[in-house]
Amino acid sequence: MSHLRGHAIELRQGVWTFCDTGEPTAGTWRKRPCGHCGRHNTVEGHDACLGTLPGVANACCGHGRRREAYAQFSRLTLRGRAACAFFALATRPGFLTGLLLYIAILATTAFFWLRLEAWLGGPHG
Repeated sequence: MSHLRGHAIELRQGVWTFCDTGEPTAGTWRKRPCGHCGRHNTVEGHDACLGTLPGVANACCGHGRRREAYAQFSRLTLRGRAACAFFALATRPGFLTGLLLYIAILATTAFFWLRLEAWLGGPHG
């Protein structure tokens, strides 16, 4: 069975329709809430459970189907479990502060290793 935003759909006489109402999906899907959480999209058109995510060009929570979740960045797409893990972190309060701290720690660590390598005489010692 196929799904659209958490709702079961089927092909009837060449037209995709919602199984519960028989309505065609084209033109009506935007009016329906998520079939998993029951919430409507945000004003911006994002999945309500995700909202606006930092650095994300496009995302879908999967609407109860983890394998269908994704987050698209400019050069990377996370899918399935990886996307859900990102959503769990990104929707937490203070995510940006934590992200900036993480980036600062990575940069400091990289700088330390570069300086240590230079002090030891290069990559081959």
